[in-house]
Amino acid sequence: MLKCRDVAEHGSHFLDRKIPWYKLPGWYLHLFICGNCRRFIRHLQTTITVAAGLPRRPAPPEQVASVMTALPTTPTPDAEAPPPRD
Repeated sequence: MLKCRDVAEHGSHFLDRKIPWYKLPGWYLHLFICGNCRRFIRHLQTTITVAAGLPRRPAPPEQVASVMTALPTTPTPDAEAPPPRD
């Protein structure tokens, strides 16, 4: 059965209709039962809609240069690898 964590991790896929058809009944059942996940999906949809309406402006070249110089060129040995995905 679908868990709230699954909805949080893959909510954008659900809204983009990228969930396989055979998994959709589990999604609809979970959203029917879980009010928190229904609210999450509704807020995610609102966020996507609002963000899509914002004007797109390129970053100033000075800001891009500043960020690029601040990034390390090679990985540091003490950097941890991200945990494996299930």
